[in-house]
Amino acid sequence: MLNFRKSYFTKEIEHIISCLELEIENGHKFFNKPQPVRLFGAGSFGIRVCKFLLENGFEVVGFLDNNPNKQGFKCFDNILTSLPDKSIINDTPIIIASTWSYFIRKQLKQLGCNQYYDASVYMNSTVSSHFSLVSPLTKYDKAELLELSRILFDKNSCKILKSVLNLRLPKNESEIIISPYSDYNHPLVKPKNGATIIDCGSYNGDTYLFFDKISSGTLKIHLFEPDKNNFIELKKNIKKGKSQAILNNSCVWDKNEELNFSSSKLVSDQSCHVSNKGDIKIGAISLDNYCNKHQIVPSYIKMDIEGAEFKALKGAKEILCNHQPCLAISVYHYYKDLWQLPMYLKKINPSYQFFLGHHRDHWSETVLYAI
Repeated sequence: MLNFRKSYFTKEIEHIISCLELEIENGHKFFNKPQPVRLFGAGSFGIRVCKFLLENGFEVVGFLDNNPNKQGFKCFDNILTSLPDKSIINDTPIIIASTWSYFIRKQLKQLGCNQYYDASVYMNSTVSSHFSLVSPLTKYDKAELLELSRILFDKNSCKILKSVLNLRLPKNESEIIISPYSDYNHPLVKPKNGATIIDCGSYNGDTYLFFDKISSGTLKIHLFEPDKNNFIELKKNIKKGKSQAILNNSCVWDKNEELNFSSSKLVSDQSCHVSNKGDIKIGAISLDNYCNKHQIVPSYIKMDIEGAEFKALKGAKEILCNHQPCLAISVYHYYKDLWQLPMYLKKINPSYQFFLGHHRDHWSETVLYAI
């Protein structure tokens, strides 16, 4: 009976893959045909998309935004922002450029909008300072995504996968499924009391304090945060916890080297990332080198490092193969991370069991858990 259900689920994923292929194809056709458009979303994402459109010959006739404080405000390139209104909703195609695109799609449908495109559906990366389109799905992408649907360990993870993929289909009206547990607190994949853990992307210490709380202050936590301003806040906040904290003002990568980095002076403090166009240089280290140097064996590794997860996992290959620590890995910063990261882990260590969690009512915060 279980095999039948899994087979039926895989058939559903096959259908969704076909829809994703068509959606990406339609997106490329639209974004390669310059025309007048309106942008729904006058925030940082909207500005990124606006720059892309203007560079590719589009005319952005205006921004739409639900925030009343932004009405009448001239956004990027002196373009006026206004409330969405039935009188203008169909005079040009609308491109949604907002974290809250799922709800905006419903809003536009209620307003009778006939033509809209959700930029989040077509973007290659959530962290790059420049919007770019995801490449078409290859036969390897489709095979890996199908394989992911087969190896997820429980029914809830399968439901999450389907929900996350449906979010990438702008005409799909399925409700977003949010996991019944908080980020990094999967009931089977979480730090045990007294454990040594590695927190990659420690930000201001919010995850340190969370791990410290659920373990009654018994952990030894190695923290990695490359941004200087975030690191200052991190140093302050660890004083509120009891767990031992080992601080590293560096980036986790596939090898030890110096990298260009977009700091919080250039981007949002939560979106600092490795970038060729970064404003500072930072030191990077592989986890294999770090653990060998300090003679540690982590039992849990968390990564939320703005698109550097693949590189960091490659730099932890020895740890992952020889010690199989529990993992909590963000898989939403790049479009194809959702299946490429678990397939890499399965390749280097077939013993891992995989779970999928989703923790927000929008397209971010999808986490792969492995044990």
